[in-house]
Amino acid sequence: MTLLEYVNSSLEDESGAKDKYQTMMDLLESEEDLNDSEKSLIMGILFKIQTDEKTHDLLLNIIKDVLEGD
Repeated sequence: MTLLEYVNSSLEDESGAKDKYQTMMDLLESEEDLNDSEKSLIMGILFKIQTDEKTHDLLLNIIKDVLEGD
């Protein structure tokens, strides 16, 4: 596998991960066993992970552009 192929594969994985975190955030609201403080903590963590995933996506796209000569 070439570096470009691996980057492309990683980019595909990243888009699925973003959807997964949004789903978790949506489901968090219906968790009745958690208080507001616990929900806020979990929401903050999920938001941070989702933001990091977007950063990863951007950086991988820059690497991809360099490898493709764009």
